Amino acid sequence: IASNVQFSPIGTYTTNLSAHKHKVYGTSDDEGIFKVNAEFYDTGTYEITATELFGNTTASVNVTIKPIAAELTKPKEDVYPIGKELNIEGETNGGKSVVIKASGEFIGIALLTREEENKFSFEKKWNTSGLAPGKYKIKIWVLPASDPDKDPPDDSRIVYLLRKGLSVEVSSDFVAQGDDFKISGKAEGRDRVDIMIIASRGGSGHGLNHTQIFDETGGKLDVPGVAHIIRDVTNGEFTTDDIPVPKDADTGMYMIVVLNYGRDRVWGTKTGTSDLLRAISYNYTSDLMIKTQKQILELIIDKTVNQPGSDDLMAVARIKVENPYLRLRDIEDVLLGSDFTVRGITNRKEGTTVAITVEGPVKLIPKFVEVKEDTEYNNKFETSFSAKGARIGTYIVTADDGDRHQATKTVKIVAPPANVTPPPGIELTPTPAAMPINQTAVTNRTAAEGKGKVNVSLAAALQNHGVITAVSIAAVLAAAISGVAVTAVRRKKKVPP
Repeated sequence: IASNVQFSPIGTYTTNLSAHKHKVYGTSDDEGIFKVNAEFYDTGTYEITATELFGNTTASVNVTIKPIAAELTKPKEDVYPIGKELNIEGETNGGKSVVIKASGEFIGIALLTREEENKFSFEKKWNTSGLAPGKYKIKIWVLPASDPDKDPPDDSRIVYLLRKGLSVEVSSDFVAQGDDFKISGKAEGRDRVDIMIIASRGGSGHGLNHTQIFDETGGKLDVPGVAHIIRDVTNGEFTTDDIPVPKDADTGMYMIVVLNYGRDRVWGTKTGTSDLLRAISYNYTSDLMIKTQKQILELIIDKTVNQPGSDDLMAVARIKVENPYLRLRDIEDVLLGSDFTVRGITNRKEGTTVAITVEGPVKLIPKFVEVKEDTEYNNKFETSFSAKGARIGTYIVTADDGDRHQATKTVKIVAPPANVTPPPGIELTPTPAAMPINQTAVTNRTAAEGKGKVNVSLAAALQNHGVITAVSIAAVLAAAISGVAVTAVRRKKKVPP
């Protein structure tokens, strides 16, 4: 429909618009080019036709207008302290600007920046100082396609704002099933904290202690996906003992919610209890087992820090529970007699012992190393081996954490090049002519262009003498082709007197 399109002039082109701007007339420039802007107010396929009036020739093109697509990329859905300035960022495939609101309150308008064809970005800073704690829903509308007063938002996401005064840290960003971790933090002027650890699948998950709450409440409340810990605050700080992660615990991102009930020693202003589980479950009547991680978090906020007049404090951290793994890095070929290093990464905790074996034509002496912290996401381990007592061939390198988790790689131990000094026990010496070794018959054939002679029995002779693992056949033949005979001499062991 033509009414869904409006034209507007560009630059210095001579243009005349129709009354409703659905048509445009004008004069091209000296190079025969004529440009105008076309603005579309509805989706669909449109045919745009240009007519050259003097010759009455026409040309048409079809364009398809797609719906505006917008995405908020920052901030991520998380918990933030009140007063923190948050960057609101996102992308669209069209439009001119973006209207941004948070829980109905106008934040501002962000102009779009063209990144590439059909891709635009926007950014707006949001100062959260003075805001009340609670849940805030950030919404965006792309103009002119969307109307913030009557259209649903083009995208939205939720953030939670909390008072300062309580902080929490986790000993690691990740933990393997079967390992453990610690939680610590600060709560100045407070005497205790409650810690809720919510499994990735929420209340119905198989968490860190799936029977604890059932036992703690005498069977009144069963939430296998949530663990509850209470710790005293000493000199403004708190820390937990090692928190074990069962080998059958759910994997995924766990949420750690740390709370203090304030100086009134009750949760919120309406619950009348210092029992956190009783407060968030409506006196044990709400089935927390059916709630997701996010729903449990919102319930905790609603019953504590978000109640009017509440002096409760809250902080949130996360830890990822993973299946245990070890991974070995690739190992380049190793020259016989030299050293090589085995390196690997793992999510097992620091101090875990990893056994490393190298097996092939011979077995090298196993090594036992401890896992160390790495600056990257994973922890690491490494050790070195010597190939002096090895033989040429392919070896299997295996890393084992003792809990049936393994990683393997192959490594080749190869002979040194011909110009490399051979290991002790092998001697390469030029001789005037090829000669038999231990009466082995020597067969000669003429090399290319009749120059030089190749001693093809040397390799067999060397193998008979047990030194083929140290000198490659190629090296022997290369030396023979050059006109130099190669003699292998077995060194005699010294016999003690």
